[in-house]
Amino acid sequence: MGDNFILTKNVDWSFLNQGFAIPVAMQEILSLYLSDGELRHGEKRKIVLVFNNESHIATLASVDFNQNKYPEHKDIWRIYNEPINLDRKKLENKSGFRYNKANKEGPHETQSAYT
Repeated sequence: MGDNFILTKNVDWSFLNQGFAIPVAMQEILSLYLSDGELRHGEKRKIVLVFNNESHIATLASVDFNQNKYPEHKDIWRIYNEPINLDRKKLENKSGFRYNKANKEGPHETQSAYT
């Protein structure tokens, strides 16, 4: 399959500043869209994250935890991105989109993230 995958996520402080986890249930589906297939444990790949029609370089990573200590634990996949600077005033004009930096509660309108 191609390398385009659409994941819908609620945008919050963590998404805008650090990244987010890929739900375990989505990992197998996402693997079908990755050109090199499923991530191996501890592997990292560069991806393009599209948010608000802007491209951002990000890293898709399988977190490298001790599998001997946690043999039954599923792999954890995360997307790490640089902080995304937004024109908050422009976005706040959209219905339902609010950002409260003080308590790190983000906008609750669903946005799409593409890899």
